[in-house]
Amino acid sequence: MKNNISDDEDRRLFSRFLDPSLINDVLSCKRNNPYMTYIEIKHTDIKDDLDSMASRRLGNILGNSTTLYSMQLTRCCLDVLELFEGLRNTQSITEIGLSFDMDEIESRRVGAIIGQIASLKYFCFCHCFVEDMAGFLNGLQHNQSIQHISIGQINFQAAEMNNIAPILF
Repeated sequence: MKNNISDDEDRRLFSRFLDPSLINDVLSCKRNNPYMTYIEIKHTDIKDDLDSMASRRLGNILGNSTTLYSMQLTRCCLDVLELFEGLRNTQSITEIGLSFDMDEIESRRVGAIIGQIASLKYFCFCHCFVEDMAGFLNGLQHNQSIQHISIGQINFQAAEMNNIAPILF
C-alpha cells in the first residue's frame, strides 16, 4: 500500500468504519503528534467491521508512527491478520494489549507476527478465546525483546493444555 496517502483519503477510507474521534486519533498517530503515545481501539469506536484494506491501512499508520508506544485493542471487529501485517515493522510500539477472540489460523499467524516485532517489550492478552493458544504462544516465544507477557482470563480448549504447559513453564 502506498505511503503517501493524504489525510483526506484516509479520512474517507475510515469514515465508514470508525467514529470521528478515533479517526482524529489515528491521523494524529500518522502525523507523529508527540502527545499521541497511546491509542485504544474499542468495539464501541467501530461503526462497521473494518474490511481487509482498512485494517491493513490502520496497521500501517499505527506501525509507522514514531510517537505511538502503546496500543490496546478491545473486542474490535477488524481483519486482525491485516492489522498485524501493517504493524509488523513498527519501531516504536513497546506495549500491545489484545482482548478479542481469534480462530486457529489467526492465532498462529498473529503470534508469529508479534514474535517479530523487535520493539515490543510488554504484551497483555486477556478476556478472549484463542483456538490455538499453543501456536500463538509459540510465535511469541521467538521474540527476544519481550520482557513481560501478561495472560489473563483466556479461554482455550482443555485438550491444548499439554501443548501450552511446556511453553509457559
